[in-house]
Amino acid sequence: HERASGRKHDVVMWTRDTSIWLGDMPRPSQLVQAPGWDRTVMSRDCNSWRGINDRVVILGRQAAPTLFTLYSAYMRGGFPVRTTNSEEFLLAATKHSKTPLILDARPFEVLPEADGMWVDTA
Repeated sequence: HERASGRKHDVVMWTRDTSIWLGDMPRPSQLVQAPGWDRTVMSRDCNSWRGINDRVVILGRQAAPTLFTLYSAYMRGGFPVRTTNSEEFLLAATKHSKTPLILDARPFEVLPEADGMWVDTA
């Protein structure tokens, strides 16, 4: 999308396909005003399982390449730290990033998202 539009994103987000938004998400224009935002990894401050909650993660421009290439890094092997779950893996990746990243865990009021589940009642 950046090549087609000729503009670079300041903020990117990943979210699970089961996420349900129960309120407004933060406005990107407000996020980018914070000092160091371009290196920020924002997530929910719950269910972090000794790492970074991976349901919704909002990233600054410089943080995005580290986290959006994790699958490739994992598949190549040789990751310098052993982890037991995806949340720990995210945290380890941020700590071993070539770019020093800022972790910013936020409460539900800032990232009002919950896990959804399909229940077949038929």
